[in-house]
Amino acid sequence: MEWIIGSFFAIILAVLVYSIIGSSMAIQKRTQPTVDSFFEALYAFVRLRNPLPKGNQSDNPERK
Repeated sequence: MEWIIGSFFAIILAVLVYSIIGSSMAIQKRTQPTVDSFFEALYAFVRLRNPLPKGNQSDNPERK
């Protein structure tokens, strides 16, 4: 009797793991192009901005 209950819980756990993996793969396939385009746009935005010029370190009054 105990092995029947143990088998039942093992099967339920296996189905749960299978459904989690299957649904996460389906979600990844749908959202991957959107995520890729978002980060490409973010990279293009960051690259367009010019970096701020750094001041001369010897002129900094806090270092003296």
